[in-house]
Order: sequence, then C-alpha cells, then structure tokens
Amino acid sequence: MEKVVIYGAGNMGRAVLELLRDRCEVIGFIDGNSALWGSSISGVPVWSLSDTSEKLCDAVALVAMTVCPFSRMRKLLLESGFQRVVPAGDYVNAQYTGDEILNTWRAQDLYGTPPFADEKSVLDYRAACQWFTKRADGEQALEGNKYFPEFLNTQISHCGTMLDTAALDGGYIDSFLQRNKAGRVYSYVLTPQTVSIQSLLEKYQGRPVSFFECEAAGQDGTLNCRRIGFMLPFTQKQMYAVPAKTIDTAMEDTAFDYLRCYSMSETLPILRGGERSIHKYRPLIAVNIGHYQSDFLQVPPYLIKQCVNYKFYFRMHSYQGNDCILYAVPEEKHKLR
Repeated sequence: MEKVVIYGAGNMGRAVLELLRDRCEVIGFIDGNSALWGSSISGVPVWSLSDTSEKLCDAVALVAMTVCPFSRMRKLLLESGFQRVVPAGDYVNAQYTGDEILNTWRAQDLYGTPPFADEKSVLDYRAACQWFTKRADGEQALEGNKYFPEFLNTQISHCGTMLDTAALDGGYIDSFLQRNKAGRVYSYVLTPQTVSIQSLLEKYQGRPVSFFECEAAGQDGTLNCRRIGFMLPFTQKQMYAVPAKTIDTAMEDTAFDYLRCYSMSETLPILRGGERSIHKYRPLIAVNIGHYQSDFLQVPPYLIKQCVNYKFYFRMHSYQGNDCILYAVPEEKHKLR
C-alpha cells in the first residue's frame, strides 16, 4: 500500500484519515500546532514539519488545509524533502473513482465570466477557475464570514426569515439571529448531522427556530447521496437514500427572505426544488458552488436566468475552491447599500 502523510490534523485531515484507512498506509500527520506534537489521532502520530525524516519523505504528502494557498504549502513541503505533494481532495477522489481529479473543463470557456456586480467577484471567479482547471492558486485576500460577508451586512440585516438547507452545528443559525434580533429560522438537517437533531432541538427550545427532520430535495422530491466529504462525520462511502423534501413543499405557505443553500450533495437540484418559492418570495441567496464541478459550472447561469432583477457576487472563502459562494441579491435589497 502507498504511504501517505497528511499535512493538517484538523477536521479535514481527520476526515481524510477515515476515508483512506483501508486504501493506503497513513503513517502520520504533520501540523503546525505544537500542542499536538507527540500525540496521536486514531492511532496515527502527529509530528512537526521539522521531525520529517528521509523515510517520511518517501511518502506522498496530502495537503488537508485550505487556509493558505496550496502553492505555498507545496513549496514548503518540497523544500522539506517530500517528492510528491498533492491536495488531499484530489488524492481521495482518485482513490474512490479511479480518476485523476485534475479537471480539464474551463468554466469561462463554456459560459464566459458571469455578469458580476463588482470587480472582486470577477477576480475571485477567475482565481477559482485557475484552481479547478490547473490547481494554480494566487494570494488573493479571502472574504471572511462566508454566508454573512461584510459587504452584504446591511442587506442581510434587513432579512427577517432565513431558510437554511443544512443546520450542521447551528453556527450559521446563531450568526443570523445575532444580526437579526427579531429574526426567524427554518432549517433542514443533513444525514448524518455534525450535531444530533435532538441536541439542536434542545439548544433552540423556546427560540424562533424550526427544523425539518429531513434534507432539501431536488424537484422529484428525492435525494440519493454518497458522502465523500471532508467534514466529519461526512465520510460515508456508499450511495444511500435519505429522507428529503423540496423547498417548495416545505415552505409552500411560509415566506423567507434569506436562503443559505449548502449541502454535502449538489446544490443545483435543491435550487430547482425551490424554484416556485424563489420566484414568489425573492430571497437573498447565498449558495455554495464549490463542492461539485457540476454546481460550479451550472448554478451561476441557472440562477442568472431564474432570478430576474438580481445582482450577483462571487467570493472564494478558501484557497482550494471548496468554499466558493455565489450571492444573488434582489435589486430591491441591493438598494439598501
């Protein structure tokens, strides 16, 4: 079995370990956090980069961090003696599909650059295309607060009801309610959840938060998943069906003016399952299009066609493309700037 070392012992690195346990020999983690040095994670030791030996350098180094440009981390690891350094996502994908993940598609060639409302969106979109097509990254500044970015703070603060397609640990629900003291939230859950649905119900008891104990479905009302994600516990390896309901069904008689569209599955089917509601309520939309190639290619032209009289923004929130957010802002809210 091929030997690998995972650079980054955080949530992503630990998920990579679980995904690769039976496919290669994970001999160690490397991490910059000195508190972890000398410890082990699920039986795998954690070292500092200075602990790297010749034997260790024979392994493939998998970069499981997105907070720094991959090119910078690759240079650091090559200078430390590693012969092969690849993004962890590429390596995992190749193990499960047999394909090299280095994509040959070019979003700009297929669709051109979407008509974004600011120059930052254009620059980030081009950077994302460079990452997805060439694994080339830059040093562009990353926007913080990916579903509540500073440049849309006024618009989001005027939203009264958020629909969240993935509760996760409730962090984004908390962020919305902190900004919108009189706000209300409706939220789907993921299968499996990072926090149990029972824990979420207890956490938000007596607060203006309601949960659908299912996932957001596509137009046909179903959702089939294979979770090969890098957030624990989303490391499922087999295709399986989950309980699901479309946005149009769940919110048929309930208005909402902010939609946070996130999933460990594709987000385009979720948006299609909410077409009627989006047309009716005209929410501000923040949708993650970085998890799947199909979303990155198809969601922008789809929303631009569906959302008439909207302004569109794009931001990269990590250097490896997995947190690419498309923002669609109705013009009546855009005027609040």
